[in-house]
Amino acid sequence: MDNHLKKGNIFPDAALFNAHAEKTSMYRLLNLGKNLVYFLRDYSCVLAQYAIRDIAENQPGLEKAGLRIICVVDSTAEALNKYPEICKFPFDIIAGEEGDVYSCYGVDEADSKEHLGNQRTMAKIAEAKAAGLTHGKYDSGSGLRLPAVFLVDSRHMVMEAYYGKTGDDLPTIKEITDTWKI
Repeated sequence: MDNHLKKGNIFPDAALFNAHAEKTSMYRLLNLGKNLVYFLRDYSCVLAQYAIRDIAENQPGLEKAGLRIICVVDSTAEALNKYPEICKFPFDIIAGEEGDVYSCYGVDEADSKEHLGNQRTMAKIAEAKAAGLTHGKYDSGSGLRLPAVFLVDSRHMVMEAYYGKTGDDLPTIKEITDTWKI
């Protein structure tokens, strides 16, 4: 059964925790304008760190386009406290609390490690490591989480949705801004 959100669906609310273990909800985080909501792998994964770094580097342009950025990572709030750099990003990094939130938004896991990546994934991991990022021990979950990104409007309507097929499969910021009419 396909539980993926599609264009025109209502983006569900869910209870969440920020990096300081403070309870919040998706609807409290969403802006009155457009929102770009990422669901990423465990923060200890270099693919998640690399994606967050790219989003942060492009954040001023995204903000200028009227977008609020929210990144949900497949980690607990307790695990996120181990990473002091989390508080330095210019957008919210939210704890996915071991995947429960991911199910609410139809964000899947790969069937196996073999289905998690390909040559492009390995190249991206090498890029991330060359940029000084290090892969840690998974803080929670199985390590098989796939990414997703949603464009959500002020009425909580899904304007666009993308579900990754491998651990690194996310549209680039340029692809998002060019094809999603931002």
